[in-house]
Amino acid sequence: EAPFYEDNPDDRVDAGRAQMMFDEEGSFKHTRDAVIEGKPYPVKGWMTYKTNPMQTGANRNKTIEMINTLDFMMTVDIAMSDTAWMADLVLPAPSYLERQDPLSAFLAASTCSGVITRDPVVPAMFESKPVFWIVKELAKRLDLGEFFDFTVDDFRKAQLKKIPQVAKALKEDGVYNITGPSFGIHKGKPFKTRSKKIELYNTRYKDKGIDPMPVYKQPKTIPENHFRIVVGRNAYVTQSASTNNSLLWELEKENTLWIHPKPAIAMGIKNGETVFVKSPAGKVTIKARVTKETRPDTVYMDTGFGVLSKGLTNIFGKGACIAELLEDKADKISGNMAMHETFVTVTKT
Repeated sequence: EAPFYEDNPDDRVDAGRAQMMFDEEGSFKHTRDAVIEGKPYPVKGWMTYKTNPMQTGANRNKTIEMINTLDFMMTVDIAMSDTAWMADLVLPAPSYLERQDPLSAFLAASTCSGVITRDPVVPAMFESKPVFWIVKELAKRLDLGEFFDFTVDDFRKAQLKKIPQVAKALKEDGVYNITGPSFGIHKGKPFKTRSKKIELYNTRYKDKGIDPMPVYKQPKTIPENHFRIVVGRNAYVTQSASTNNSLLWELEKENTLWIHPKPAIAMGIKNGETVFVKSPAGKVTIKARVTKETRPDTVYMDTGFGVLSKGLTNIFGKGACIAELLEDKADKISGNMAMHETFVTVTKT
């Protein structure tokens, strides 16, 4: 079977940088800092798959700095994303219509209340290969092939071994879905807390030096003549992944800075005019969208524009990159990026 870690290795590069980091997720912010610092040890290579930290990780200039410290970077993706553009080697992956995947939970993931799978509808085009094939081939060359001596079908069987009802539903219906309360595999079982009950006061947190009960901390006051910039999503794009899709691009050809009419009028900014946005992390130019859909003290722009990759032919040279403005502050407990802590100035160009 695959060499899963029972416990997170103590020598991982981002170890000890957050109080209760999710082992299975780690922290991109802390990993990036560790690579730049070369501590606790130098990191020479990096592989990314189905992720685009050049657009989604706060402080893009810092991500570029990290990549420039590496000896080698490989990206597996279906498009020439900004992250792929920075890589030494780009391996093309099949799209979701060309790919066979393991089982995946789509509803109440930790409870297995809804399970689906994916099989190819059409053959993969050109030289694209699934990431599983790539990992298997790399494992062989590293004399680790024994750990990946199985197929996706074998993996699916292992996933279904203890849940025959899911296997039956997938075979007959193509999907497994529990309607109603989503207890799933946790039904009738105690909570994984010390008391086996819901704990408002968490003693594990106390042992880690964290407030055992949630404590409200007021956000920092926005400085005069500044705005808080926030991240969000829209219905046209999947985070940063689909802004170059030709059909979706027809709906949004570039992003804009949402700014409330009250400050816009005070600064003489008209709808559609180009503005200059600056933060401690970076600066961009972007067209303004004067709208009451944001607060007077808050500005916003969609993710996935202002790209560096010339391979993204529809959107290259369009809009601005929010990751270039966001400061890379972190949540103290989990180590995740705290992306609503950046204050910017907005001025007419």
